[in-house]
Amino acid sequence: MMYIQSRRRKLVSSFSSFLSNSFLLFSLHFPLDLNCQSNCKRKNTTHSGDPNSEASTSSAPPHGRDYQGGEEQREGNNYEVFLSFRGKDTRNGFTDYLYTSLVDAGIHVFRDNNKLRVGDEFGPELLRSITQSKISIPIISINYASSKWCLRELAHMLKCKKDAGQIVLPIFYKVNPSHVRHLTGRFGDAINAHKKNLDEMTAKEWEEALKEVAALNGWESEKADNGHEGAFVKTVVRKVMSELKRLFLLNVPEELVGTDHTVERIMSFIDANSDMMIIGIYGMGGIGKTTLAKVLYNKLSSHYEYRSFVADIRETSKQQGIPCVQKKLISDIVGELCDVSNVDEGVSVIKSRFTSKKVLILLDDMDDNAHLNALVGDHSWFKAGSVVIITTRNKSILDKVRADHMFPLNELPLHQSLILFSRHAFRKDSPPSDYMDISLAIVSTTGGLPLALEVIASLLSEKTIKAWKDTLKKLEEVPAKEVQATLKISYEALDYGEKQIFLDIACFFIGESQQRPTYMWDDCGFFPGSGIDVLSHMSLIKVEEDGTIRMHDQPRDLGREIVRLENKKEAQKRSRLWEYDDASDVLFSNKGTNKIEALNLKHEDWGDEQTYTAEQFKELTNLRFLQVFITNFAGDFQNLLPQLRWLEWEFCPWDFQMGNFQPKKLVVLDLRASDITEDRGGWGSLKIATGLKVLNLSYCWSLTTTPDLSAFQSLEILTLEYCSKLKEIHPSLGNIKTLVSLNVEGCSQLKELPVGVGRMEELRELLLDDTAIQDIPISRGYLMKLQTLSASNCQLLARLPDSLGNIKTLVSLNVKGCWRLEELPLGVGRMEELRELLLDGTAIQDIPISRGYLMKPQTLSASNCKLLARLPDSMGSLVSLQRLLLSNCPSLREIPYSIGKLAWLTELKLDWSGIVELPDSIWNMQSLRILDIRGTRIFESDAIRILANIQKLRASGCENLEGLPGELVLLNTVSLSQNLEIRSTPELPSCLLARVLSRRLRTPPTNNLAMDYHTADSERVPKRSKPFGISDGVSNLPINNLHVTFNSQSPGQSSYSSDDLPGNVVMTLNQGSPVKSMDFHPAQQILLLVGTDMGDVIVWEVGSRARTAVRNFKVWDLGTCSKALQASPANDSKASINRVMWSPEGILFGVAYSKHIVHIYLYLGGDDIRNHLEIEAHVGSVNDLTFSYSNKQLCVVTCGEDRSIKVWDAVTGAKQHSFEGHEAPVYSMCPHRKKNTEVCGSFAN
Repeated sequence: MMYIQSRRRKLVSSFSSFLSNSFLLFSLHFPLDLNCQSNCKRKNTTHSGDPNSEASTSSAPPHGRDYQGGEEQREGNNYEVFLSFRGKDTRNGFTDYLYTSLVDAGIHVFRDNNKLRVGDEFGPELLRSITQSKISIPIISINYASSKWCLRELAHMLKCKKDAGQIVLPIFYKVNPSHVRHLTGRFGDAINAHKKNLDEMTAKEWEEALKEVAALNGWESEKADNGHEGAFVKTVVRKVMSELKRLFLLNVPEELVGTDHTVERIMSFIDANSDMMIIGIYGMGGIGKTTLAKVLYNKLSSHYEYRSFVADIRETSKQQGIPCVQKKLISDIVGELCDVSNVDEGVSVIKSRFTSKKVLILLDDMDDNAHLNALVGDHSWFKAGSVVIITTRNKSILDKVRADHMFPLNELPLHQSLILFSRHAFRKDSPPSDYMDISLAIVSTTGGLPLALEVIASLLSEKTIKAWKDTLKKLEEVPAKEVQATLKISYEALDYGEKQIFLDIACFFIGESQQRPTYMWDDCGFFPGSGIDVLSHMSLIKVEEDGTIRMHDQPRDLGREIVRLENKKEAQKRSRLWEYDDASDVLFSNKGTNKIEALNLKHEDWGDEQTYTAEQFKELTNLRFLQVFITNFAGDFQNLLPQLRWLEWEFCPWDFQMGNFQPKKLVVLDLRASDITEDRGGWGSLKIATGLKVLNLSYCWSLTTTPDLSAFQSLEILTLEYCSKLKEIHPSLGNIKTLVSLNVEGCSQLKELPVGVGRMEELRELLLDDTAIQDIPISRGYLMKLQTLSASNCQLLARLPDSLGNIKTLVSLNVKGCWRLEELPLGVGRMEELRELLLDGTAIQDIPISRGYLMKPQTLSASNCKLLARLPDSMGSLVSLQRLLLSNCPSLREIPYSIGKLAWLTELKLDWSGIVELPDSIWNMQSLRILDIRGTRIFESDAIRILANIQKLRASGCENLEGLPGELVLLNTVSLSQNLEIRSTPELPSCLLARVLSRRLRTPPTNNLAMDYHTADSERVPKRSKPFGISDGVSNLPINNLHVTFNSQSPGQSSYSSDDLPGNVVMTLNQGSPVKSMDFHPAQQILLLVGTDMGDVIVWEVGSRARTAVRNFKVWDLGTCSKALQASPANDSKASINRVMWSPEGILFGVAYSKHIVHIYLYLGGDDIRNHLEIEAHVGSVNDLTFSYSNKQLCVVTCGEDRSIKVWDAVTGAKQHSFEGHEAPVYSMCPHRKKNTEVCGSFAN
């Protein structure tokens, strides 16, 4: 427990829940001078606008009482959801119902309540509310576009989506999205009417906004939930809750599950050991073994080129066999697909291929010796330096493999349990005061099991206090640590459809993509759209970013036990049979019943072909899901299996005898790896399945052309990958308007697509890799929803159609290995949604990048482009770029100066290119972690010196590079030539020593300031701390000789002295106003940021006579003591500055004003400073600010006259936390920087 010291009394901290989150706030209170009370008044807030303000505790969910849910606009308020709507269309109907439902769920919603607009000015409160919201929901109704206000809101929402990743969920209320996209009907009329009164640029912006929102994934009110608005609103609320929870939990720190100490212990063992190491983590189910293992894996992964995470080994091996698990492991490490037919073959491959590679492997949920013998064997299978992490419930496995270190996991203590529970129940770290007692009571029933805490909290997050009390009674009847009994309480809260989806996943779909089963569930009336959101929100399943469904083994076992309990003794009276032995026994004994809904008949014996007769299926009238493998059917199937929706038949033989099979309700047909041809007789009977959504014919090696597909007019997914003899796709495919995904990857003899493919309106994914395609048919004005186009290794593809550039929705473009491709369409440089551009191995000479368009690319890869000679100057506009890969581009001689604006770039690969020097602007790339310059002619290392955060440096083969500086203190991996020197004071961290390929350092550095150093003999040199705010890497301003003072009694006087400057130089600047705050740049300490009493911000360049011009600021050249540029950044010239401060990386800096605002600016070096955020932080003056990290996210912490400390997201400006209860205004905070800890001491006058 932490105490807060006061002159008056000792207080128990109200922030105790924050302690385990490693973000601490110490507050020192002093009595308030009564003469100053008038300066500390807080604006009163009313609750009249909150529909929940008078609700009783029996009806209001907990979230609704922590903030107002109404439309009243309060200063400094951050909304979770912004509703945009046309008042006369939906205000009193649909919008009101949606708004009320969101508020009742505890969601903080902004709904503008102005019924009559006056004038054209777009209110700043609206702009701010949109910007600070996490989710925007535009309700596009018939008259939406006729309102200038609606279109302004829409344009700003989409700008926030583009710039800050805001989620936009459009609802098309009784309108067709195609009318919005093509501006037909009233939408076209409205835009034309606006053009008469507006400038062309604004009208064009609104036009593009309507087109863009129509391309987003949203809801059509008349189609969603069969047009039932009540059910539809519930769907929207669940989706919003799911997204809010996902956003909140994206950065859950490891401390929340009590892993920080264990992680540090394990990492210390790994750092101190260079041999092969096996680490075991064991404990009961639901205790957090996999969570801890993932934290370790993520921390270590950047140090290993060869790594693999193999999940759910126990379940996967049971369902698909141990060779399947071996195949996954081998493919990850070797980097290519590897067929493994049996366990012994897999062992042989692992032992022969892994001994030469240093690997990182996580083997999750191993439970018997068979797994151990097949995957690990012993230490001799792996190269020295390798790490294998094993999680298990069975400690004896770790004993058998002689694990080097074994770590048991125990239950969470009460305070950590409460934090974890609160995050899922309230989306913050502690309960509201009136929920504290019941939260503690519920937490105490879970036995400290993380999974139980998460699931129960998720169940209660939207419930009333009555529901909480009922749940507590049920939990008190369940013995502590009985996880499944606890989870069953959540299962019972599901509706019928949600229960069916849960049981299907538990039995059949763990590790599968959600896309395909969604079609089956939808056709069965289970409403998967809302059902999956509910299961995910309740933490019964996890849906990964790629759509893969994950389920913890505890809820999985619960689901299967529920099915077993349908009838303990007779398997034929259960709804689902997922075990092959049970399913085959029922059929071969002719015991089938109408109770059975799903069957798995996939066996592991490749040489054993089973044959089933129509008679065996006669009683299975409700079967909707059937999986078979190397199987044949015989007999007359007429009128059998009338409810079948899913047929998965691997290795279907060409001569099967399934006579008169008429699956009218089939929606998923999977015939992969079958010996079928286009002219086989069975196709005719399948055409009766007119509602077919998914057809998978991949690896059908005898297929030369596809059958006529005209019967399948509802088809959405067609997969033909690696049909090696396929030469033609039937033209009927081009007439299917519903197709969403077409995959012909690996069809090496396929030269063209049907022309109609280029006219599809719904297609989102087109995969053409490794085909003989020569042209991609894209008709102008079509394929406007395409998101992924992949055509890698298409050796005959020489051009891309110009119309490709008109597709604004494209997210990924991959043309790697298309060596004939010489140029890209110009329109590619204007794709606003593009995140991935892969051009490796092409013949392109230039990359078209239009300034101001490509704002979202995260990866640009153009390695092995032999003719690429230049990068455009507009490279600096790719502000979101994280990876720039330009390996082996011999014609590329220089990097544009604008690359310095890529503030978020983490990886830059220039190895074996023609680059001879790095631009000076590279110093601004403080996010850069990986730099590869191997084999280049770079001769100067000074540009590298200032990249303070570099962790991986590869510089072997750089013949002109004489040495590297020693200031690279964060390096953990380095590859150097034998003759390359490390100059200066090499303050290398301990983990680097074993990774330097040329030699090991054997003596400690002479200056071991602020580092943890190991010699080759693992001797530890004591760590010394450096003074706060002073960087080690400054050569011209020694720490001991730098003196900085300011004197508010003598306005504007500031003096500096340094031994590196002439001894008689003392610079004094008289600018006519007192200096209020100063801060050195954390990386470039020649830059000093100063704020004055007149609201000016000054950047001084100490010790240099170079002019520093910074937009919108007053800039001084200390060499001449002259003013280089003057302007005021403050909107109110009367506002004084109380504090200026750089962010830890020096990319951002903040300015706190005597008024209520904080400005955050993005500093890109030189004269490039950009407005980033304006935050209305406090009521009254903002007295202090600092930057810190909360949950590994950069935050701005402010304090003010309103007696509060607030924490803001430094990227979005969203408020994260508020600490109140100080006895007086808070005037100062002092950040204490320690590993994994941020402590702020605050002082109130």
